[in-house]
Amino acid sequence: MVHKNNLEIVACFKNAVVHSYSDGELIYSSKNKIYKIKNLHKPEPEIVGKIPWANYQKVSHMRIIDRILRHAILQVHKTRNMEYLVTTENKWWHIDRAGNVSPIEKFSNTQPMSRGICESKNGITYVAEYIPNPHRGPVRIFRSKDCRIFDIAWESPPRAIRHVHALIVDPELKSRLWITTGDLSTESHIYFTDDDFKTLNCFLSLDQKTRVADVIIQKNHMIWAPDAVRVASILRVNKMSPCNIEELHKLPGPVFYTAQNEAGILYFGTVPSKKQKEDNQSRIFALLLDNSCHEILRCKKSFLPLYGIFHFPKGILPENFIVFSQRGLKPFDGCLTIAKHNVDSKWI
Repeated sequence: MVHKNNLEIVACFKNAVVHSYSDGELIYSSKNKIYKIKNLHKPEPEIVGKIPWANYQKVSHMRIIDRILRHAILQVHKTRNMEYLVTTENKWWHIDRAGNVSPIEKFSNTQPMSRGICESKNGITYVAEYIPNPHRGPVRIFRSKDCRIFDIAWESPPRAIRHVHALIVDPELKSRLWITTGDLSTESHIYFTDDDFKTLNCFLSLDQKTRVADVIIQKNHMIWAPDAVRVASILRVNKMSPCNIEELHKLPGPVFYTAQNEAGILYFGTVPSKKQKEDNQSRIFALLLDNSCHEILRCKKSFLPLYGIFHFPKGILPENFIVFSQRGLKPFDGCLTIAKHNVDSKWI
């Protein structure tokens, strides 16, 4: 089925959240199970592991209850040695290469955002705290070599930030990790570390323009769209010259997550702006190689008091694929969609 917005739908899966694409495998979860797909052209899910549920948790098999109680899997991080770190709302789990599932002693009181877990090039997994933090206490980033035992890699000073949004590995620079924080203008920064958090350097601090939930790191540039209404736009900066910020395109609302594929297309999922109540819709925009920007999908927010979010996988998708899950959006709330984005020649 080909839509007029140039999306050719390959497959849809109900009650599914996408997490990552790496080593030729798409990782997603459904209820309390984790799956992988090796061929996006002919998707055939293979189970990776199953998180044990108590009897009372099985109520979250009902979609509407899961959206409120959030018993289902929230984050799945696949390591380079093919093991998995999994989070539910209140617990942490480890899955080894043989598929054995074991609980991890709780090391944090909160779950990270979808970009709040990463693995450095020397094999250390980092997890960032994403907490309400109304009194602005210290915020921590944890680390582990085996995804079983964690200690503190870094702790913010009190009253410095509210929480950490994202941890991103630089694909080019050998040891660099990028860190983004929020939420107030004085708390929204882009940092980097080159020495596993022995030191932390501020790269950019531009009020709400650097309130960033996800960022695309390229060879020479960083591209993002702020999680902020009044500066909703796609921004780009040279990694060696952070003083010159380019505004590529205005957007109708804040952005939580982004995606990219081998065709070089970048995707940005906007959420409805609370200041524009008449526009109760989330959208996906595609930034093409010629820097033109096009809306390719639009969905209405559901009635529940949740953000209407398009979740995209971490990693670079193959060919011209785009993969996304919908949460709090209709129709197809809770569905994972695998599609090919056939760019119209008139766009190039």
